[in-house]
Amino acid sequence: GAIKINDNFTELFKQQYVDISTSTYTITSADHNNILRIHTTCTITIPSGLRVDFTCTGLNDNGVVTNFALGVGVTSSTNSDGTTLASGKMFALIMTNVANTISIKGELT
Repeated sequence: GAIKINDNFTELFKQQYVDISTSTYTITSADHNNILRIHTTCTITIPSGLRVDFTCTGLNDNGVVTNFALGVGVTSSTNSDGTTLASGKMFALIMTNVANTISIKGELT
């Protein structure tokens, strides 16, 4: 018989690069499953209302620092890890399957 592939698996192949060259950027639902490439030192705001299975990854160019800011009503399950990503490093933003609770992973300070 036919093998059904889970819909989430299919989404893996929809990843796109999003180039960010501004000093501020707010994550949107359109960033789900995308790879953010940060070209300028930037503050990225994580707003409330993202889907509970939201995830995206990204990386800083060399010489670029990214700061993460939580929007109103958003909490981080990784507060102790810091909110600043150093030059040339990678990160992942993962909703924890709890509304407005995000996990920020990477080499944060």
